[in-house]
Formats: sequence, structure tokens, C-alpha cells
Amino acid sequence: MEANFFRFAVEELFPKIKGLRIQKVYMPAPGVWTFSFGGPLNLIFFFVPKGGGFFLSPDKPSNPQEPPAHVMWLRKRIKNQKIINCVSFWPWRRMAFELSVNGQFLMLDICRGVFLESGVEGHEFSPVWPGLDEISVNTEIWRKHPHITPPLRDALSGLNREDAERLLNDLKQGKAQGYYLYQDHKGRKKPGCFLPGGIVWKQSFDSALEAARAYGLPKVQKLISDFSGGKKAVDSESKRLRKNLAKIEKDRERLIQMVKDAESGDLIKSHLHNLDSGIRMNEITLDCANGGKRTIRLDPGKTVLENMQIFFKKAAKGRRGLDFIRKREKELQKKIENIPASLVVEHKVPGKKGIQADKRQGFLRSKTEAGYYRSSDGFIILRARNRQAGHKLLSTWASPHDLWFHVQDGPGAHVILKRAHELVEVPERSLEEAANLAALASYRKNDLKAAVYCARVRDVRKIKGLAQGEVHVDKLLKSILVSIDPEKEAMLKITG
Repeated sequence: MEANFFRFAVEELFPKIKGLRIQKVYMPAPGVWTFSFGGPLNLIFFFVPKGGGFFLSPDKPSNPQEPPAHVMWLRKRIKNQKIINCVSFWPWRRMAFELSVNGQFLMLDICRGVFLESGVEGHEFSPVWPGLDEISVNTEIWRKHPHITPPLRDALSGLNREDAERLLNDLKQGKAQGYYLYQDHKGRKKPGCFLPGGIVWKQSFDSALEAARAYGLPKVQKLISDFSGGKKAVDSESKRLRKNLAKIEKDRERLIQMVKDAESGDLIKSHLHNLDSGIRMNEITLDCANGGKRTIRLDPGKTVLENMQIFFKKAAKGRRGLDFIRKREKELQKKIENIPASLVVEHKVPGKKGIQADKRQGFLRSKTEAGYYRSSDGFIILRARNRQAGHKLLSTWASPHDLWFHVQDGPGAHVILKRAHELVEVPERSLEEAANLAALASYRKNDLKAAVYCARVRDVRKIKGLAQGEVHVDKLLKSILVSIDPEKEAMLKITG
């Protein structure tokens, strides 16, 4: 959703929801949020790479039976709170709803998602509007002036100077040329308050919210459909694995009985000197060591000696089979345990970089260069064993959206927590476990607590001239004060 269109859609939204109470919060699919105000009024907000937005809907999308933990967390804090004020930070495509309790703000950010803030800065701001000449020559102007978006530059470049000045002045004064849903030459549908050049189709609307709904509803329906399909696939895989596990249990009983056949073979062997080993019979009764008697059923087509040999062969085969199914059972149980983590990460369709990162998973098995761990929530964590491995960890194995950890203010190992893509939310427990692994391989390893940096890999740069393994961090996500627990390392380590 382009920034200027976002501005007008927010301006229409605020009067409709100001003073209302948030009655329910849902997440029908990852990145999709539903805020219900009761009756036929629901705010649907979604954030995906380069395609987020929001719209009002009379209907709520279908929701999973069990909401994610972070939805429950947010629901407890904002349910039944009234929206008493609304603040728009439209150049950054962000809006804030001031809530009636504790002066908290519910932040909806198309790039970052949904979160709570104790306050917001810059309630009143007036963005700077550069001149047309500066806009036309500076292709990176959106970095300094985020409201001068690439679509706006494209639209201005396709107009004569008089019309371009008029469009720029209208937007500066808060006037829209109209509200549209258009399709560009690459087949992408977008909402807009002006029309850039090169469009192949357009549809006009009377309001920004109508255009926002026409744009957002199909996207949200697809996100929910993809998620539901992925969940069904996971449920089907879980059912298949558990069925195979049940088959293994039946095979185990059969193989245990085969192993017990060695007892029959041993009993025949102990009496073989008193028997006619070449005789054929249906069964044989022999004295046991405990003073009792035991009747053994035989294959009448074979001699007593041949039956004894068959018992021993079956027992050997049974022991080999038990060794195999023990390994197979462990594999199936591991796959079943990993299914919830797969649902957390893989239901979101990664971009091209994410797919390439998945193909590089083979690198992660290099145990001599990196320790290989799995967090309690199923996330893969890598820890470099030396400086060279730390360099390779950042250069080859890590994707830009992965998370990086390193102990503060001293030497230590680089640690990477793998994510499928940018929108994967990592639970606090997994963040603390990754931080703990970083602290355990640092100069603070013998302390009770340590502060650990956390940043996105794309904000961690290797600078020419620095020693191998040394980096510069452009932007930190947070600093984690972790209680160092040496036992966590063995608990999280992946072996085999």
C-alpha cells in the first residue's frame, strides 16, 4: 500500500472507529489480524513483504480453533479497551490507536506488524515536500522522504511539468486525484490515489477504504487459504507418521516373539543327544531346567534338527529387526516432534532468498565449523566454533532475515537463529536460548548473567580491514540479559 494512499485511507478509517471498543482480536493466518468492534464492523490488517494493507469488512474471516500465544497475549491487554485517539504516521505507513487504559498505543505498521507502545513520539508532524526538480533527479529520494514513493516518482515523470506540479501540490495539501485499483505491466494489482504510467487496467472507487477493500480482500483470502492448506498438509503428515508408529509397535511384538524362539531352539539343543534328530513330528515335549515340561510345536515337514536351526535363524532375524525398528521409531518420533515447528515457520511462503536459503541447509551439517542446535520452539540455531567459522556463518550460511547474537563488549562466538523469512515471529523463549548459547561461548561463560546483542543479519556488516570475525552492527533489535545456564547447551544440541 503506497504511502500517500495509506494517508487517505487512514483519514477515512479514524472517524469510523474512534470511540469504539475492541471486542475481539483474531489471527486467521500469519500476518493477518482481525480487530472486531462488534456487529458488522471489523478492521482487517495484514502485513506481507511489499504488499501489506488494511480495510473494513462486515464479515470476520474464519479463524483457527486455537489462537497463537502472541494473539492471546495481545487480546488480554486490549480487549474491551476503547479507541480514544488515532495518530497517523502515514509516510512510514504506520498508525497508532490510543487506548483507554494506561495511555497505551496499539501500533499497526505495514512493515513491522502489530505491537503495543507505551507512548508515541511526534503526534504532530509535517513532512517536508521537496521540489519537482529534486524529485526527478534523485532516484533514492524515498529514503529521506518516504512519502515520495517510487510510484509517485513514476507518475510525476509521465506528466508535463504543469500537471506534475498540480499533482504534487494536491498531495501536499491532502487532496487525492481519485481512488483506484490498478494493474501494472508486471501484472501486480495495487491501490492508489493517483495513476502511475504504464498501467494496463484500472478501477475507480468513491473512497479510499473501498479501494483498500478491493485490494486487500483477495490478498487476505489467499493468505488464509494458503495457511489452511498448509495446516491440513501438516495434520495429514502427522496422521501418517503416527499410523506408521502404530505399525512399528505391531512389528515389535512380532519380532519379540521371533527372538523368544531362541528359547525353543536352546531347549531342543540341550536334549539333542537323547533325541533322534532326523525324526519328523508335529510337536515335542521336553523337560525344562526348572523341573517342569514344555511342549514345542514343530514343522512336521522338517526334522527336529532342522526345526532347531529354524528357531535360531528366526531369533537372529528378530534381533536384527528390533535394531532397525528402534532406529526407525526414533526417526518417526523426531519428525512428529518437529511438526509444530514446521507449522510455525513453513506455512509462510518464503521469497526467492528464503528458498535459496533452504537449499543451503546442507552447509549447516558441517559440525566441525558450527554447533547445531534446535530451540524449544523448533528454530535451528548455529554457533560458530572459531573466527573463520564466524566469518563463513555470516557470509554463506545466514540469510538477511536470520537473527544474529553476540555477547556485549567482549570476545565471543557468532550465533545465528534461522528464520524462513522476515515475518516469522520468534518466541521470547527461543531468543533467550540463542542468547544463552552465545554467552556460553564467550568471555562471560563463567558468570551468572550476561548481556547479549540481537540484530538482523542484514544489519551486521563485515568491514574490510577488520580482523576476521569482527563486524559492525548498523542497527540492534534488542539487548537480552540472560541467566547463563550451561545445561541448556546439551539440551538443545542436535546429535547424529
